Amino acid sequence: MPKLVFTCPFCFERVQLDKVEHRCHNGWCPAGKEPDAEYQKYLGASTAVSLGHIVKDEPSMLSLLGLRPVTCDRCGHPTLAICPHCHNTLPDTTLNGCDNIISVVGTRSSGKSHYIAVLVNELQRRIAPALGASVQGFVDMSGAYNADAIYRRTKYDRLYGKQETLEMTQSNFTGLRGEDKQPLVYTFDYVGRQAGRSNRFTLAFFDAAGEDLQDAHLMATVNRYLGHSAGIIFLVDPLQVPEVLAQVEAASGHVSHSTGAVAGAAPDTVMANISALIRQSRGIKPTRPIDIPVAVAFSKFDEVELIVPAGMAVRAPSPHCAAGAFVESDRMTVDAEMRNLLSAWGMQSFLMQAQANYRNHSYFAVSSLGLHNAPDSTGHVHRPLPHRVEDPLLWIMAENGLLKRAR
Repeated sequence: MPKLVFTCPFCFERVQLDKVEHRCHNGWCPAGKEPDAEYQKYLGASTAVSLGHIVKDEPSMLSLLGLRPVTCDRCGHPTLAICPHCHNTLPDTTLNGCDNIISVVGTRSSGKSHYIAVLVNELQRRIAPALGASVQGFVDMSGAYNADAIYRRTKYDRLYGKQETLEMTQSNFTGLRGEDKQPLVYTFDYVGRQAGRSNRFTLAFFDAAGEDLQDAHLMATVNRYLGHSAGIIFLVDPLQVPEVLAQVEAASGHVSHSTGAVAGAAPDTVMANISALIRQSRGIKPTRPIDIPVAVAFSKFDEVELIVPAGMAVRAPSPHCAAGAFVESDRMTVDAEMRNLLSAWGMQSFLMQAQANYRNHSYFAVSSLGLHNAPDSTGHVHRPLPHRVEDPLLWIMAENGLLKRAR
Protein backbone atom coordinates (compact mmCIF):
# COMPACT_ATOMS: atom_id res chain seq x y z
CA MET A 1 0.00 0.00 0.00
CA PRO A 2 1.37 3.47 -0.87
CA LYS A 3 2.72 5.55 1.99
CA LEU A 4 0.57 8.49 3.05
CA VAL A 5 3.59 10.85 3.10
CA PHE A 6 6.42 11.06 0.56
CA THR A 7 9.13 13.45 -0.65
CA CYS A 8 8.79 15.34 -3.91
CA PRO A 9 11.92 14.62 -6.02
CA PHE A 10 11.87 18.16 -7.46
CA CYS A 11 11.32 20.59 -4.57
CA PHE A 12 12.05 17.95 -1.87
CA GLU A 13 9.09 19.05 0.24
CA ARG A 14 7.28 16.42 2.28
CA VAL A 15 3.87 15.79 0.71
CA GLN A 16 0.73 14.16 2.09
CA LEU A 17 -0.87 11.79 -0.40
CA ASP A 18 -4.32 13.35 0.04
CA LYS A 19 -2.90 16.80 -0.84
CA VAL A 20 -1.64 15.73 -4.29
CA GLU A 21 -3.12 17.79 -7.13
CA HIS A 22 -3.77 16.78 -10.75
CA ARG A 23 -3.13 18.41 -14.13
CA CYS A 24 -4.79 17.71 -17.47
CA HIS A 25 -2.34 17.12 -20.31
CA ASN A 26 -4.91 16.71 -23.09
CA GLY A 27 -3.98 19.14 -25.87
CA TRP A 28 -7.65 19.29 -26.92
CA CYS A 29 -9.02 20.13 -23.46
CA PRO A 30 -11.41 23.10 -23.69
CA ALA A 31 -9.77 24.61 -20.61
CA GLY A 32 -6.55 25.07 -22.58
CA LYS A 33 -3.41 26.15 -20.77
CA GLU A 34 -3.51 28.27 -17.65
CA PRO A 35 -0.91 30.37 -15.80
CA ASP A 36 0.67 28.25 -13.08
CA ALA A 37 1.94 30.43 -10.22
CA GLU A 38 3.41 27.53 -8.23
CA TYR A 39 5.46 26.21 -11.15
CA GLN A 40 6.58 29.75 -12.03
CA LYS A 41 7.78 30.19 -8.44
CA TYR A 42 9.63 26.86 -8.60
CA LEU A 43 11.47 27.99 -11.74
CA GLY A 44 12.09 31.47 -10.34
CA ALA A 45 10.74 32.87 -13.62
CA SER A 46 9.89 36.57 -13.88
CA THR A 47 7.08 35.98 -16.40
CA ALA A 48 4.02 33.75 -16.20
CA VAL A 49 4.34 30.07 -17.13
CA SER A 50 1.26 28.42 -18.64
CA LEU A 51 0.58 24.68 -18.34
CA GLY A 52 -2.40 22.33 -18.46
CA HIS A 53 -5.60 22.86 -16.48
CA ILE A 54 -5.50 21.99 -12.76
CA VAL A 55 -8.41 19.73 -11.82
CA LYS A 56 -10.72 21.39 -9.32
CA ASP A 57 -12.51 18.29 -8.01
CA GLU A 58 -11.11 16.55 -4.94
CA PRO A 59 -9.90 13.04 -5.94
CA SER A 60 -11.26 10.05 -4.03
CA MET A 61 -8.99 7.86 -1.88
CA LEU A 62 -9.36 5.11 -4.50
CA SER A 63 -7.92 7.54 -7.04
CA LEU A 64 -5.09 8.57 -4.73
CA LEU A 65 -4.18 4.92 -4.16
CA GLY A 66 -4.00 4.37 -7.92
CA LEU A 67 -7.08 2.12 -7.99
CA ARG A 68 -9.10 4.55 -10.09
CA PRO A 69 -7.83 7.19 -12.54
CA VAL A 70 -8.32 10.87 -11.78
CA THR A 71 -9.97 12.48 -14.80
CA CYS A 72 -10.15 16.11 -15.90
CA ASP A 73 -13.30 17.93 -14.75
CA ARG A 74 -13.46 19.73 -18.11
CA CYS A 75 -12.74 17.01 -20.71
CA GLY A 76 -12.73 13.67 -18.88
CA HIS A 77 -9.14 12.87 -19.96
CA PRO A 78 -6.83 11.05 -17.47
CA THR A 79 -4.65 13.48 -15.54
CA LEU A 80 -1.11 13.66 -14.15
CA ALA A 81 -0.44 13.76 -10.40
CA ILE A 82 1.52 16.87 -9.44
CA CYS A 83 3.23 18.11 -6.28
CA PRO A 84 1.05 20.69 -4.49
CA HIS A 85 4.14 22.78 -3.64
CA CYS A 86 6.00 23.07 -6.98
CA HIS A 87 3.46 21.62 -9.48
CA ASN A 88 5.99 19.24 -11.04
CA THR A 89 4.57 15.94 -12.26
CA LEU A 90 5.30 13.10 -9.83
CA PRO A 91 6.68 9.68 -10.88
CA ASP A 92 4.47 6.74 -9.92
CA THR A 93 7.31 5.32 -7.83
CA THR A 94 7.35 8.50 -5.75
CA LEU A 95 3.58 8.35 -5.26
CA ASN A 96 4.08 4.82 -3.95
CA GLY A 97 6.50 6.15 -1.35
CA CYS A 98 9.62 4.65 -2.97
CA ASP A 99 11.58 7.90 -3.16
CA ASN A 100 15.32 8.04 -2.66
CA ILE A 101 16.89 11.48 -2.82
CA ILE A 102 20.66 11.38 -3.25
CA SER A 103 22.30 14.73 -2.54
CA VAL A 104 25.75 15.25 -4.05
CA VAL A 105 27.49 18.00 -2.11
CA GLY A 106 31.03 19.02 -1.34
CA THR A 107 33.74 21.59 -1.41
CA ARG A 108 34.13 24.09 -4.24
CA SER A 109 35.89 22.55 -7.28
CA SER A 110 35.44 19.04 -5.93
CA GLY A 111 34.10 17.84 -9.29
CA LYS A 112 30.41 17.38 -8.42
CA SER A 113 29.14 18.08 -11.94
CA HIS A 114 31.65 15.68 -13.50
CA TYR A 115 30.81 13.05 -10.91
CA ILE A 116 27.05 13.21 -11.58
CA ALA A 117 27.60 13.30 -15.35
CA VAL A 118 29.75 10.17 -15.29
CA LEU A 119 27.73 8.36 -12.62
CA VAL A 120 24.45 8.70 -14.55
CA ASN A 121 26.03 7.42 -17.76
CA GLU A 122 27.68 4.49 -15.97
CA LEU A 123 24.50 3.76 -14.05
CA GLN A 124 22.39 3.44 -17.19
CA ARG A 125 24.91 1.66 -19.43
CA ARG A 126 26.94 -0.54 -17.08
CA ILE A 127 26.01 -0.56 -13.39
CA ALA A 128 22.25 -1.19 -13.49
CA PRO A 129 22.43 -3.98 -16.13
CA ALA A 130 25.14 -5.71 -14.09
CA LEU A 131 22.77 -5.66 -11.09
CA GLY A 132 19.83 -7.01 -13.11
CA ALA A 133 18.11 -3.65 -13.37
CA SER A 134 17.38 -0.76 -15.70
CA VAL A 135 17.47 2.98 -15.06
CA GLN A 136 15.12 5.24 -17.01
CA GLY A 137 15.00 9.02 -16.99
CA PHE A 138 11.66 10.39 -15.82
CA VAL A 139 9.56 12.07 -18.52
CA ASP A 140 6.71 14.45 -17.68
CA MET A 141 3.94 13.72 -20.20
CA SER A 142 2.95 17.40 -20.14
CA GLY A 143 6.33 18.21 -21.72
CA ALA A 144 7.66 20.28 -18.81
CA TYR A 145 10.46 17.88 -17.81
CA ASN A 146 12.61 15.20 -19.45
CA ALA A 147 15.53 13.90 -17.37
CA ASP A 148 17.46 12.35 -20.25
CA ALA A 149 17.13 15.46 -22.41
CA ILE A 150 18.28 17.74 -19.57
CA TYR A 151 21.18 15.42 -18.77
CA ARG A 152 22.35 15.41 -22.38
CA ARG A 153 22.08 19.18 -22.82
CA THR A 154 23.75 20.11 -19.53
CA LYS A 155 26.32 17.33 -19.13
CA TYR A 156 26.63 14.44 -21.61
CA ASP A 157 26.95 16.32 -24.91
CA ARG A 158 29.79 18.49 -23.65
CA LEU A 159 31.72 15.88 -21.64
CA TYR A 160 31.23 12.81 -23.84
CA GLY A 161 30.46 14.45 -27.18
CA LYS A 162 32.79 17.45 -27.33
CA GLN A 163 35.09 15.91 -24.68
CA GLU A 164 35.31 19.21 -22.85
CA THR A 165 35.28 19.68 -19.10
CA LEU A 166 32.11 21.01 -17.48
CA GLU A 167 31.75 24.39 -15.85
CA MET A 168 31.33 24.56 -12.09
CA THR A 169 27.76 24.53 -10.78
CA GLN A 170 26.46 28.04 -10.18
CA SER A 171 24.93 29.07 -6.88
CA ASN A 172 21.26 28.20 -6.35
CA PHE A 173 20.84 31.53 -4.56
CA THR A 174 20.74 33.46 -7.83
CA GLY A 175 16.99 33.05 -8.41
CA LEU A 176 16.23 31.50 -11.80
CA ARG A 177 16.28 27.70 -11.77
CA GLY A 178 17.77 26.73 -15.11
CA GLU A 179 18.11 23.16 -16.35
CA ASP A 180 21.52 22.80 -14.69
CA LYS A 181 19.91 23.53 -11.30
CA GLN A 182 17.12 20.99 -11.57
CA PRO A 183 17.36 17.54 -9.98
CA LEU A 184 17.92 14.62 -12.33
CA VAL A 185 15.07 12.18 -11.63
CA TYR A 186 15.24 8.51 -12.62
CA THR A 187 13.33 5.28 -12.05
CA PHE A 188 15.43 2.30 -10.94
CA ASP A 189 13.67 -0.92 -11.91
CA TYR A 190 14.85 -4.44 -11.07
CA VAL A 191 14.04 -6.45 -14.20
CA GLY A 192 13.78 -9.75 -12.32
CA ARG A 193 11.70 -8.36 -9.46
CA GLN A 194 9.48 -10.81 -7.62
CA ALA A 195 5.74 -10.69 -8.25
CA GLY A 196 3.93 -8.73 -5.57
CA ARG A 197 7.06 -6.89 -4.43
CA SER A 198 7.87 -3.28 -5.21
CA ASN A 199 11.39 -3.27 -6.58
CA ARG A 200 10.96 -0.02 -8.44
CA PHE A 201 11.97 3.26 -6.88
CA THR A 202 12.78 6.86 -7.68
CA LEU A 203 16.38 8.07 -7.66
CA ALA A 204 16.87 11.83 -7.71
CA PHE A 205 20.31 13.43 -7.92
CA PHE A 206 20.79 17.03 -6.86
CA ASP A 207 24.03 18.96 -7.41
CA ALA A 208 24.48 21.72 -4.82
CA ALA A 209 26.97 24.46 -5.71
CA GLY A 210 30.09 24.58 -3.58
CA GLU A 211 29.58 28.19 -2.52
CA ASP A 212 26.08 27.33 -1.28
CA LEU A 213 27.72 25.02 1.25
CA GLN A 214 30.47 27.39 2.32
CA ASP A 215 28.20 30.19 3.54
CA ALA A 216 25.67 29.61 6.33
CA HIS A 217 23.17 32.07 4.76
CA LEU A 218 23.34 30.56 1.28
CA MET A 219 23.04 27.06 2.75
CA ALA A 220 19.50 27.81 3.89
CA THR A 221 18.44 27.61 0.23
CA VAL A 222 19.36 23.89 0.11
CA ASN A 223 18.01 23.02 3.56
CA ARG A 224 15.24 20.66 2.50
CA TYR A 225 17.40 18.95 -0.16
CA LEU A 226 19.73 17.66 2.52
CA GLY A 227 17.23 17.10 5.30
CA HIS A 228 15.02 14.76 3.26
CA SER A 229 17.82 12.83 1.57
CA ALA A 230 18.05 9.04 1.71
CA GLY A 231 21.81 9.48 1.50
CA ILE A 232 24.48 12.11 0.93
CA ILE A 233 27.58 11.78 -1.23
CA PHE A 234 30.04 14.32 0.17
CA LEU A 235 32.81 14.96 -2.35
CA VAL A 236 36.15 16.35 -1.18
CA ASP A 237 38.92 17.55 -3.47
CA PRO A 238 42.07 16.16 -1.83
CA LEU A 239 44.21 18.86 -3.45
CA GLN A 240 42.48 21.44 -1.22
CA VAL A 241 44.34 19.85 1.69
CA PRO A 242 47.75 21.60 1.91
CA GLU A 243 49.62 18.47 3.03
CA VAL A 244 48.23 16.46 0.12
CA LEU A 245 49.02 19.17 -2.43
CA ALA A 246 52.60 19.43 -1.13
CA GLN A 247 53.13 15.66 -1.34
CA VAL A 248 51.69 15.47 -4.87
CA GLU A 249 53.95 18.30 -6.05
CA ALA A 250 56.98 16.67 -4.43
CA ALA A 251 56.19 13.26 -5.96
CA SER A 252 55.48 14.64 -9.44
CA GLY A 253 58.31 17.15 -9.49
CA HIS A 254 56.16 20.07 -10.63
CA VAL A 255 53.63 22.53 -9.22
CA SER A 256 49.99 21.44 -9.60
CA HIS A 257 47.75 23.63 -11.74
CA SER A 258 44.58 21.79 -10.73
CA THR A 259 41.52 23.91 -9.95
CA GLY A 260 41.47 22.03 -6.67
CA ALA A 261 44.30 24.22 -5.50
CA VAL A 262 42.13 27.36 -5.66
CA ALA A 263 41.03 29.04 -2.48
CA GLY A 264 37.86 27.69 -0.91
CA ALA A 265 36.37 26.63 2.38
CA ALA A 266 38.20 23.78 4.08
CA PRO A 267 36.49 20.36 4.06
CA ASP A 268 36.02 20.71 7.84
CA THR A 269 34.05 23.94 7.37
CA VAL A 270 31.78 22.52 4.68
CA MET A 271 31.18 19.36 6.72
CA ALA A 272 30.30 21.47 9.77
CA ASN A 273 27.85 23.60 7.75
CA ILE A 274 26.13 20.56 6.25
CA SER A 275 25.82 18.88 9.65
CA ALA A 276 24.37 22.01 11.27
CA LEU A 277 21.85 22.42 8.47
CA ILE A 278 20.64 18.81 8.67
CA ARG A 279 20.33 19.06 12.45
CA GLN A 280 18.26 22.21 12.08
CA SER A 281 15.96 20.78 9.41
CA ARG A 282 15.39 17.50 11.28
CA GLY A 283 15.36 18.90 14.80
CA ILE A 284 18.32 16.75 15.86
CA LYS A 285 20.13 17.81 19.03
CA PRO A 286 23.92 18.39 18.88
CA THR A 287 24.39 15.48 21.29
CA ARG A 288 22.69 12.97 18.95
CA PRO A 289 24.24 11.55 15.77
CA ILE A 290 22.59 12.13 12.38
CA ASP A 291 21.17 8.92 10.90
CA ILE A 292 21.46 9.75 7.16
CA PRO A 293 24.08 7.52 5.46
CA VAL A 294 26.97 9.76 4.36
CA ALA A 295 29.49 8.55 1.79
CA VAL A 296 32.61 10.71 2.09
CA ALA A 297 34.24 10.36 -1.32
CA PHE A 298 37.63 11.84 -2.15
CA SER A 299 37.35 12.88 -5.78
CA LYS A 300 40.11 13.22 -8.37
CA PHE A 301 41.83 10.07 -7.14
CA ASP A 302 43.80 10.16 -10.39
CA GLU A 303 45.64 13.27 -9.16
CA VAL A 304 46.72 11.74 -5.83
CA GLU A 305 47.47 8.21 -7.07
CA LEU A 306 51.18 9.07 -6.96
CA ILE A 307 51.15 9.28 -3.16
CA VAL A 308 48.88 6.26 -2.51
CA PRO A 309 50.94 3.16 -1.62
CA ALA A 310 50.97 0.28 -4.10
CA GLY A 311 48.86 -2.76 -3.30
CA MET A 312 45.98 -0.86 -1.73
CA ALA A 313 42.47 -2.07 -2.62
CA VAL A 314 41.41 1.48 -3.49
CA ARG A 315 43.74 1.29 -6.51
CA ALA A 316 41.94 -1.80 -7.87
CA PRO A 317 38.71 -1.68 -9.92
CA SER A 318 35.40 -1.76 -8.07
CA PRO A 319 34.17 -5.37 -7.55
CA HIS A 320 30.45 -4.74 -6.96
CA CYS A 321 29.12 -4.98 -10.51
CA ALA A 322 31.04 -8.19 -11.18
CA ALA A 323 29.52 -9.66 -8.01
CA GLY A 324 26.01 -8.44 -8.85
CA ALA A 325 25.74 -7.14 -5.28
CA PHE A 326 27.45 -4.75 -2.88
CA VAL A 327 30.67 -6.38 -1.63
CA GLU A 328 30.85 -5.37 2.00
CA SER A 329 34.37 -6.69 2.56
CA ASP A 330 35.73 -4.38 -0.16
CA ARG A 331 33.92 -1.41 1.36
CA MET A 332 35.42 -2.13 4.77
CA THR A 333 38.92 -2.45 3.32
CA VAL A 334 38.69 0.79 1.32
CA ASP A 335 37.18 2.61 4.31
CA ALA A 336 40.10 1.53 6.54
CA GLU A 337 42.64 2.48 3.86
CA MET A 338 41.16 5.94 3.40
CA ARG A 339 41.03 6.58 7.16
CA ASN A 340 44.73 5.71 7.40
CA LEU A 341 45.56 7.97 4.46
CA LEU A 342 43.57 10.86 5.95
CA SER A 343 45.42 10.49 9.24
CA ALA A 344 48.72 10.52 7.37
CA TRP A 345 47.58 13.64 5.48
CA GLY A 346 46.89 15.53 8.71
CA MET A 347 43.08 15.35 8.48
CA GLN A 348 42.39 13.97 11.95
CA SER A 349 40.06 16.89 12.66
CA PHE A 350 37.95 16.02 9.62
CA LEU A 351 37.80 12.37 10.69
CA MET A 352 36.68 13.26 14.21
CA GLN A 353 34.05 15.70 12.97
CA ALA A 354 32.48 13.10 10.68
CA GLN A 355 32.49 10.56 13.51
CA ALA A 356 30.91 13.02 15.93
CA ASN A 357 28.09 14.01 13.57
CA TYR A 358 27.10 10.85 11.68
CA ARG A 359 26.03 7.49 12.99
CA ASN A 360 26.65 5.86 9.62
CA HIS A 361 29.41 7.08 7.31
CA SER A 362 32.08 5.49 5.17
CA TYR A 363 35.07 6.71 3.16
CA PHE A 364 35.66 6.20 -0.56
CA ALA A 365 37.96 7.43 -3.33
CA VAL A 366 36.74 8.03 -6.89
CA SER A 367 37.91 9.41 -10.20
CA SER A 368 35.23 10.61 -12.61
CA LEU A 369 37.47 11.20 -15.62
CA GLY A 370 39.72 8.23 -14.92
CA LEU A 371 43.37 7.63 -14.21
CA HIS A 372 45.83 9.49 -16.45
CA ASN A 373 43.05 11.55 -18.05
CA ALA A 374 43.60 15.06 -16.67
CA PRO A 375 42.29 17.93 -18.85
CA ASP A 376 44.86 19.50 -21.19
CA SER A 377 45.55 23.22 -21.37
CA THR A 378 42.45 23.76 -23.55
CA GLY A 379 40.11 21.91 -21.18
CA HIS A 380 39.79 18.83 -23.39
CA VAL A 381 39.83 15.29 -22.02
CA HIS A 382 39.62 11.80 -23.43
CA ARG A 383 36.34 9.93 -23.04
CA PRO A 384 35.92 9.28 -19.28
CA LEU A 385 37.18 5.95 -17.96
CA PRO A 386 35.94 6.30 -14.37
CA HIS A 387 37.41 4.62 -11.33
CA ARG A 388 35.09 3.40 -8.52
CA VAL A 389 32.41 6.08 -9.14
CA GLU A 390 29.66 3.60 -8.30
CA ASP A 391 30.93 2.70 -4.82
CA PRO A 392 29.34 5.59 -2.81
CA LEU A 393 25.94 5.24 -4.50
CA LEU A 394 25.80 1.45 -4.20
CA TRP A 395 26.73 1.66 -0.52
CA ILE A 396 23.88 4.13 0.11
CA MET A 397 21.50 1.86 -1.80
CA ALA A 398 22.61 -1.12 0.28
CA GLU A 399 22.18 0.87 3.49
CA ASN A 400 18.59 1.69 2.44
CA GLY A 401 17.79 -1.94 1.65
CA LEU A 402 17.67 -1.35 -2.12
CA LEU A 403 20.60 -3.58 -3.04
CA LYS A 404 21.64 -6.97 -1.72
CA ARG A 405 25.03 -7.43 -0.12
CA ALA A 406 27.76 -9.96 -0.76
CA ARG A 407 30.71 -10.78 1.48
